[in-house]
Amino acid sequence: MANDSDLKKFAANQYKGLSFDQLNTLYDAERDRRSMDYEEYFGDMDLSEEQKEQRTDSAEKFQQIFEGLLSLVFYLYQDDAYDYTEAILGTQEAYMGLLAGMSVSDYYRDAHVPNTVNSIVNTMLTNPEDPFNFSIDRAIMIAENEANSMWNDAEFEEALKSGKKNKTWHAIIDKVTRDWHREMNGVTKPIMEPFDVAGEFMMFPRDESLGASGGNIVNCRCSVTYS
Repeated sequence: MANDSDLKKFAANQYKGLSFDQLNTLYDAERDRRSMDYEEYFGDMDLSEEQKEQRTDSAEKFQQIFEGLLSLVFYLYQDDAYDYTEAILGTQEAYMGLLAGMSVSDYYRDAHVPNTVNSIVNTMLTNPEDPFNFSIDRAIMIAENEANSMWNDAEFEEALKSGKKNKTWHAIIDKVTRDWHREMNGVTKPIMEPFDVAGEFMMFPRDESLGASGGNIVNCRCSVTYS
């Protein structure tokens, strides 16, 4: 009887010999989409139209970067490559290019960017049996998440510089919002006091600098206003 490792190898090898486009055609035919259209993802957030446009524009640029990364790692994996350093460093450089001129925190530049890119690649290499990990659907999901993270961080830094004193958490009240994020809706704190979100501390939605886990961050569409 085949063990779990054998089954995973068989699943991963099903995609050997396919092009990146063929993989995604197969994926689209067999799987439900996990990402959202950008208009839907950002549209219900408590943001100005300018903020929504900024996030959408950034997400489109991120999508190009992450599609490039996923396709490159897909082909390297097919060739049984062991060194993904150039793919990782190239993606980090492209990501940093999007941060040019933005007032993001040192943590975001020095930790979030490399950690995120490394995590994306590690997920592909440790779970190659799941075609989602190499898919355009995943590239879009990462792009909308990263665009939101980047702008949330930048807006917090700008609020500090402009002398804002308080911040208010805003959750989207729909069926996919986490229950504990709904409970945060309308909570106001002094700007330098972290929100306590189900026992994890966050300076603003999607902030991971204080150790918040993916359970509070991935696909979070909450926003914050400053006063």
